[in-house]
Amino acid sequence: MNAIAQIKQLFEQYGHATYDEACSQIYHAEQCATLAKENGYDQATQIAAFLHDIGHFVAQSQNNPDFTPQGYSNHGDLGADHLTQLGFDHAVTMLVRKHVDAKRYLVSIDEKYHQTLSPASRLTLTRQGGKMSPEELSAFSKQPELDAIIALRRFDDLGKDPSLAVLPSSYWFSQIEAYLAS
Repeated sequence: MNAIAQIKQLFEQYGHATYDEACSQIYHAEQCATLAKENGYDQATQIAAFLHDIGHFVAQSQNNPDFTPQGYSNHGDLGADHLTQLGFDHAVTMLVRKHVDAKRYLVSIDEKYHQTLSPASRLTLTRQGGKMSPEELSAFSKQPELDAIIALRRFDDLGKDPSLAVLPSSYWFSQIEAYLAS
């Protein structure tokens, strides 16, 4: 099975779950990617925005014992590793990998950020390590892709609106297919 078929299968099988959020994972992915596109981000960032939570689906498909009703805490790393195996480049996988740490980073530098998180995201923050240490903050803030990482995190936070207009998953699957073919 090729990469796009595997991704579609994961979305079809697990994308209707909400993981205690206000909308399904498919709709969340569509929202995040649409926000990236509307804000002028490049194709890699748009695709990463669509795929950033695929690690939840992979964990669920593997019957991972650490999977909870809110998903899998280490879904960033698992998703990035899975996407690497499917042939995605660093531009996509790095954003997928770092979007969880971006939440930890933002909670550490912005006292008000924690209040903007959904209840499920607040709960998983604890499982994901909570606030960053000063050493982690220093290292994270020096990443050359910091702006794109933070943008993806913001789209992740905003993409939980049950009424947001989006480009459909069929559009995003065709974008992914074209990206992998290029």
